[in-house]
Amino acid sequence: MKIDWLEGTILGMSVESALEHLKTLFPHWQELTHGGLGYECSAVVYETGRVYWSKARPDNGVHFSLPPSAIELSGLDYATYAKALNIRDTKFTRLDLAADDTLAEILNLETICEAVEAGHFVSIAKKKPLQIIDYESGGRTFYFGRGQSQTIIRLYDKAAEQRAQRKRFLGHWVRAEMQLRKERANAAVKYILEHPDDWQPQACSWLLAALDFKIPGPDSTKSRWQTAEWWTTFLEVTSKERLFISRRVRTIDDVARWLESQAAIGMLIIQTVQGKTALSDMANHAAGRLKPKHIQMINAARGIENEEEENAPSDVP
Repeated sequence: MKIDWLEGTILGMSVESALEHLKTLFPHWQELTHGGLGYECSAVVYETGRVYWSKARPDNGVHFSLPPSAIELSGLDYATYAKALNIRDTKFTRLDLAADDTLAEILNLETICEAVEAGHFVSIAKKKPLQIIDYESGGRTFYFGRGQSQTIIRLYDKAAEQRAQRKRFLGHWVRAEMQLRKERANAAVKYILEHPDDWQPQACSWLLAALDFKIPGPDSTKSRWQTAEWWTTFLEVTSKERLFISRRVRTIDDVARWLESQAAIGMLIIQTVQGKTALSDMANHAAGRLKPKHIQMINAARGIENEEEENAPSDVP
């Protein structure tokens, strides 16, 4: 198991300080004339890596994206960069973990295909697996989860991909890849940094918890079926571990910062044209959409604990 992609946002420090730090990490720095991902400025690092920032909206932090090709060109490794980028209030937003079968030939795409078609698996993905066949290279990829899912599993013919890219590779190479986003990515990187010498078995247990191929059994509940031997042999784990995600409770200050950075201009326009009463009316109309978490935030700001709002809307879900 290895890290195969790293992405995140440096927060809690000035844009200038963050950029100065990044430039020491990425000497091959090429600033571009355009931005991206909602940022007005960007730079290329090691040809395929990217850094994004905004002078007008410094609260958005400085975002970095390091694909495998950039890390390979840098001559270092992901663990080194993860440690160096874990500064102040960095939030890691994407982490790809990859496990390869190149020698033992445990992972067989035909076996995987049969298991998928028969439904002999348990996955955290809500949608059905997607199989994509590259008829030009002869390779295929199975996706468990897609779009903006926080966890996406990909099983694919890495050897065929290499040949399609005109790289010399002979033999067997099937990759199991787990892409983590947002809170799950951040929790995984933090764990890896805290356990630099023995995080791989834990990562394999995360993968087993996210995707478990099964042998049909008499139990009507599929999750109780025995795990397929070839899957546990490949992962070298039998126990499942879910990522522990520590969620920070949002505060009134967080809402105020969001309004200032995201909606202040719109509020100013409405106030200038329609007056302050229009803004007040909008806020009052939103009362019916308050959820328990919003009421808790209001109570916390008022210093009220474990007390229900008597005047809370009756239709709050």
